[in-house]
Amino acid sequence: MPPWHALVMSKPNADDDQSREQRALGAPALDDVRDALEAGVQAYRKGDLAVAKSQAETALNDMPNQPDALHLMALIAHQSGDHEEAVRHIEHALTVTPHNVPFQNNLAMMYQAVGRLDDARATLGHILQEHPDYHGAHYNLAGLLKAEGDLASACDHYRQAVMYEPGFPDAYVNLAQTLLEMGEPQEAIDTARQAIAAAPASALVFASLAVALLTENDPGGAAEAARKAIAIDPLSGEPYFTLGNALIGLAEHGAAAQALHMAAAQLPERADVHNSLAVALLESGQLETAELALRRALEISPALVEAHSNLGHMLNLDNRPEEAAVHAWRALELDDGFTSAWSNLAAALLALDQPAEALTAAERAVALAPDSAETQNSLGSALDALARDGEARAAYERAIQLAPEFAEAHFNRALNLLMAGDYRAGFAEYEWRLKLGGAAVSHSTVPMWDGAPLNGATVLLHAEQGFGDSLQFVRFAPLVAEKDGRVILACQEPLRHLLSKVEGIVETVALDGPAPEFDGHAALASLPHILGVNPENLPPAAAYVPPSEAPWHLEAAAGARLKIGFAWAGSPANKINRRRSCAIEFLQPLLARPDIACYGLQVGPSAADISGNRMIEDLSPRLEDFADTAAAIGGLDLVISIDSAVAHLAGALGHPVWVMLSHGGDWRYLRGGEDNPWYPTMCHFRQPSPGDWAAVIGAIGEALDGFTPA
Repeated sequence: MPPWHALVMSKPNADDDQSREQRALGAPALDDVRDALEAGVQAYRKGDLAVAKSQAETALNDMPNQPDALHLMALIAHQSGDHEEAVRHIEHALTVTPHNVPFQNNLAMMYQAVGRLDDARATLGHILQEHPDYHGAHYNLAGLLKAEGDLASACDHYRQAVMYEPGFPDAYVNLAQTLLEMGEPQEAIDTARQAIAAAPASALVFASLAVALLTENDPGGAAEAARKAIAIDPLSGEPYFTLGNALIGLAEHGAAAQALHMAAAQLPERADVHNSLAVALLESGQLETAELALRRALEISPALVEAHSNLGHMLNLDNRPEEAAVHAWRALELDDGFTSAWSNLAAALLALDQPAEALTAAERAVALAPDSAETQNSLGSALDALARDGEARAAYERAIQLAPEFAEAHFNRALNLLMAGDYRAGFAEYEWRLKLGGAAVSHSTVPMWDGAPLNGATVLLHAEQGFGDSLQFVRFAPLVAEKDGRVILACQEPLRHLLSKVEGIVETVALDGPAPEFDGHAALASLPHILGVNPENLPPAAAYVPPSEAPWHLEAAAGARLKIGFAWAGSPANKINRRRSCAIEFLQPLLARPDIACYGLQVGPSAADISGNRMIEDLSPRLEDFADTAAAIGGLDLVISIDSAVAHLAGALGHPVWVMLSHGGDWRYLRGGEDNPWYPTMCHFRQPSPGDWAAVIGAIGEALDGFTPA
């Protein structure tokens, strides 16, 4: 609502009806009217409209034509939303005092509220014709012109308002805002600074400067100005909102969330506030509370494009790609030029194993924002999934050129280089994952080990990522021990018993438990870089994880010449799990073969996929940790698995293992070929096209015909 000018008590004219009423009432009654009006004005200024109305009515009972009382009734009606009643009261007041300019100015705004725009414009024009220096009319005419989209003319009248009334902060603030809308951020900043000089005690002008600075990509300056506004008026929500957005720009996400929580408390019905709060929470890794904030934003404003797109992003992070795609599509229905929504859709489609469709979405994002590092990174991911490695690498390198500190693009480039077998460059780039957060980042004050001789010092090697990664990289523990070091391994609890037998490891501890004293530390996946690994100097891989228990004796039906263990699903927490997992139905041709005794090595929720299936024996009830799984594998002739921890375990044990790979695959399996450089006993069976598990199973079936256990 535009700021209504201060109420002014009219000075009665000896010839008007009011003066005649006053003479009839006498001085005591006139005093009562003035007292009632004074009380009504004070109540109005405090926001107590009921008391203000009661006092105004008391005054009007004694003086039905008292213009200040009528004006007060108009303001109360307007504030209450009864704009027609407001017009009636103020028109009545102007019949008593027709030349009262503040009343005329407020009448123009009330005309605007009831849609009588021509009357509003005519009234303001009349005021300015008679009083060209009246700042209030310039201010309100500017607001009317701005509402009609004539921003340039609005700016002219805001400028005249501050020229005639230099201490008018509202005019400065609205001028700055209009300049921002016109794409003139520097002039908006200059205007806001002029406002501060004119009204240094106004929170509003500091808040205006904060918004302008944020628009000009100066989050530091914006945060400083917003904090000054908050210091003056800690109950206003807008400065907290601007402060929160500025802190997001400064990557101070925890502090941003605090500021935006304050903004949401003051502005609970502002969808954009809840959306910004969700962004801060997302960047802080608080997915659950971010989702609540985004759903609240959409409850308030179901067509808020940013909230739909951000919810899609959040759902992607939470490995819920179906829901993510729904919200990304909804954002694009509302605005098909919204770049982030195309990128979020591409990510969801990749997780749904639809790489061709993901590429189309990523290309749309790049077309809209070719100089965005995020869109180039999204394009690279889609190209990688389609095995278009050179194009993918070019996209990542373009992203890095645009944003040299973009950790995700560096990490994706690392995976691309590793897929090509360029281990030295790939593992160097792989260290960028440490900037992405997660388990690879140690909060210890003890320095990271850099590969130097240890001279008897203790090194803590800590696991990260999944079970398979721990099994793959624990092979480097003996090389660390050869540096004259004492090696302690912190790993996931299900691996502790098994990995305690690995050469060079003197002690294993739980990853999430207390650690003994150590002199240096390293993440397991950092060891290839620290040790300078390349394809020529990979450490011997055959059976580097010794079994900790005797092999199981597994019964087989008569006629079965092979005992084969199967694992068909990975961890649901892995964002590419849908792509790499193979539905149990595809395995039926193998399970139905009479020459094979089949055993389920799958654990977790997917173990239930074979419930009631007599063609395969479910071993999951007996598999309490990886030592048990290793013992089970010891009783088998062959393991057939997707890219999961079971495949890594079999390879680390030196056991024959055939891996069913998606078309895009993972860098550990390179792009082509059947052999694996990390596991000599491993053989690859790769989809010829995305999603084609039937071809993989067909190839495995043919290979089994000629397979003889060693």
